[in-house]
Amino acid sequence: MSIQARIEEKLKETFAPERLSVLNESHLHAGHHHAESGHGCGWFRRRSRA
Repeated sequence: MSIQARIEEKLKETFAPERLSVLNESHLHAGHHHAESGHGCGWFRRRSRA
């Protein structure tokens, strides 16, 4: 399961939102600190509606 899918699953279980959008924005951070460390972190934007 991808990091994005795990984030979505945990948010859905915890908050049961009416709408949920999780966008992977890691490509916007290429070259930033930790971007090339290979430890699996990413940058995600979350939008939800209760």
